[in-house]
Amino acid sequence: MGMVKKMEQRKTKRYYPIFWNLEGKRCLIVGGGAVAQRKAKDLLTAGATVVLISRRLTEELVSMANSGEIAYGGKEYSCEHLRDVCMVIGATNDTELNKRIAVDAAQRRIPFNIVDVPELCDFIVPATVHRGELTIAISTAGASPALAKKIRQELEAIYGEEYGQLLEMMRELRKKVIAAGKSEAENKKLFTALLASPLLEAIRNNEHDRAEEIVAKILEESGTR
Repeated sequence: MGMVKKMEQRKTKRYYPIFWNLEGKRCLIVGGGAVAQRKAKDLLTAGATVVLISRRLTEELVSMANSGEIAYGGKEYSCEHLRDVCMVIGATNDTELNKRIAVDAAQRRIPFNIVDVPELCDFIVPATVHRGELTIAISTAGASPALAKKIRQELEAIYGEEYGQLLEMMRELRKKVIAAGKSEAENKKLFTALLASPLLEAIRNNEHDRAEEIVAKILEESGTR
């Protein structure tokens, strides 16, 4: 059977996209290599408390454990490590251990991810682009990490740091606009005007005075002070 025919017959698998607030939540990583290090940093950036189990750690993970950035839970994984955690990431090169982590987590209804083994994952982690509080996520449902990486790189070229600055400005403006007590339709019109204006261009070119003038003019035209 040809590849195209197989593609036509294969049922599309879709994951439910979600952005998870991990602030203050306890997450477990089993593994101590470069991948585990990257996962630990990402979780810490999201505000999580990270516990790491591994026989060997990268030098940076050792430093992070010594400084208290992460908690080192020992060399050997056991199901007891799953107590009070909200997420488990398996990042080892031990196939049997990875399977045991997945089974243990599934039995306790704890979301789990075994790195680079989609069939052993309760959830998968998308490729991401970060610009301040703006996060763009890309997933291929585990079918092609290379394609996800390519798309991420393309998006990084399109969406520069100015988008993070724009989002920060929009956050502050939103507070002011909502406090003015106008209708939802009026507010929507104002925000649409802001995004259709040369505001992003001004931010991109570091023309701060021009950006302020654009915002002030649109607010004045909408009757918002």
